[in-house]
Amino acid sequence: QLFGLYSNAFAAVDTDDKRYRYAADLASGATGGTDDLERAQGKLRAETSIKKVDVLIKLRKYDDAIAILDYCAALEDTVVQLRIHRAYVRYLAEIARGAEAARPAEAAIATIAPIAERASEPLATHYFLGRLYAAAGKDAAASRHFGRVLDLDASHADAAAELRRLASKKLQPADRGVPRRPPRR
Repeated sequence: QLFGLYSNAFAAVDTDDKRYRYAADLASGATGGTDDLERAQGKLRAETSIKKVDVLIKLRKYDDAIAILDYCAALEDTVVQLRIHRAYVRYLAEIARGAEAARPAEAAIATIAPIAERASEPLATHYFLGRLYAAAGKDAAASRHFGRVLDLDASHADAAAELRRLASKKLQPADRGVPRRPPRR
């Protein structure tokens, strides 16, 4: 996203006409004010923090990740992706503490699902939702979100593995009195 911002900034001043309009907007105060700068810095801090949190998740340092997300949310709570990551990391922390998966998964889903379409990182958001719905026992919704991940990135190995696991789960008979094939003699 940072390179996207650079590209947009360059595109805004790449011709004489655009540079003249931009200079006039700066002079009139229509753009480039302190609020614009603070908003841009807040978004950059949020993006950097999310990358740090991703590393901490891999290291299973969930409480450290939550602390970073809480700090960033205090600075810039309008960044949807921060709220999504915070809900997912809180779910992981509860699981690490021994909680049953379904209850914290439902809480995280309740936080993430309503704001998922506004996420700046839809791939991560749909992957998180897929994992959460699977933990809550809602396999159809989990499959839908893992499928969305693969629509966005066909080479996402984890989402493909989760879809295969969910598909094989459907094919296996439940152990509730389903007759099995008798052994060969």
